[in-house]
Amino acid sequence: MINSNFTWQFPKHLQYLNSKLLQVASGKIKRLLINMPPQHGKSEFTSKYFPAWYLATHPQNKLILASYETNFAVSWGRKSKEVFDESVAKYYGVKRNPDINIQGNWETEQGGSMYCVGVGGGITGRGANIFIIDDPVKNNEQAMSPVYRDKTLDWYQSVASTRLSPESCVIIIMTRWHVDDLAGRLLKQAELDGDKWEVISMPAIAEANDILGREVGEALWENRYSKEILQERKRQVGEFWWSAMYQQSPYLKGGRVFKDPEFYEQLPPGGKTVIAVDFAYSTKTYSDYSVCGVGKMYDGKVYLMDFWRGQVEATKFATIIKQYQEKYQSPIYAYIGGTEKGIVDFMRKEHNLNIISRPARNDKFVRAQPVASAWNSGRIVLPKENKWVNVLLQEIMSFTGVSDLNDDQVDVLSTIYDCLQTTNKPLWRVS
Repeated sequence: MINSNFTWQFPKHLQYLNSKLLQVASGKIKRLLINMPPQHGKSEFTSKYFPAWYLATHPQNKLILASYETNFAVSWGRKSKEVFDESVAKYYGVKRNPDINIQGNWETEQGGSMYCVGVGGGITGRGANIFIIDDPVKNNEQAMSPVYRDKTLDWYQSVASTRLSPESCVIIIMTRWHVDDLAGRLLKQAELDGDKWEVISMPAIAEANDILGREVGEALWENRYSKEILQERKRQVGEFWWSAMYQQSPYLKGGRVFKDPEFYEQLPPGGKTVIAVDFAYSTKTYSDYSVCGVGKMYDGKVYLMDFWRGQVEATKFATIIKQYQEKYQSPIYAYIGGTEKGIVDFMRKEHNLNIISRPARNDKFVRAQPVASAWNSGRIVLPKENKWVNVLLQEIMSFTGVSDLNDDQVDVLSTIYDCLQTTNKPLWRVS
């Protein structure tokens, strides 16, 4: 494609993608769905270089690019325009219309154009020979929202698809997030009577019948993301997000999340200790508990030291937390939402508790994915004999993320693990 001053790598998976994009440009493929892991070049190749090349070779045609928000879509339009200005005139003799220069929207002198819009935005009066939808989902919060998924499909059906002629082509580029995301819904419709899609699905680590002919276990882009790097990423994000985002095989929650535990004989000295709490006062469910847990990081492992749970009033819980804080000399961490902010403010003011709070986003199942990955790989360990261990394990071992009777200790375990990491970004905030 277009010269990138020798900075652009052209690995096998992008060569394969290039062959499919050429078939889109020629009209042989009308609907192309591209599912690849994050940071593997799919957007750079398809939303930056391909539009510039396409309008160089089809200077009278129209191209629309949409993404999860307008600013992100416009950034691709701007980058593609820069490629066009730097290379197209030199190699193809086609020039951009200098009178049209509105952010990332631009035209050729022959009347062709690239127009950028956010998913959900209006594009009335504009047609498209090629319509690119790149990353319709911003993050896991949107992916897990049925309302957002409904809105995205509705926008595709009522807005985007109305800009297409019978000869138009659609390219959707996305990492899979959920079985019911835009890709999942369109493929389900295709099984009935919807548009038929050419699907490029490339997992980060090859599985059987790989589209590129890779051996099972081979990395998709070994020179950039080796198998060792990918395994570390799997450890960080957890099995749920790994399967969806990296292997392009999302699944519904409902199965067992935590495997059998591992134990320690003796608590090692030193290490960073944190206290985490979960409040029961923002929920209407009678069976919810307030929970306080303690853990510390030592030599790459999290040692759980103490857990308490009970159904008590806020004043009593504050007294219990204060005892923990005095015993372990650690700040208290909590992810809070809704009315819990008032509880935290009360405990800080009336009980002089050092509580570090962060806004809780997503559900507890999503927040549990990183800690479940650590637990399942033996990096979270428990003392062998303690009454609270049995209470904790009863909840942990039965946790599925779907209508669990209790999940408060799971949330505290997630907070402990999250706050013992070196990053300031919550590990469950996948984006």
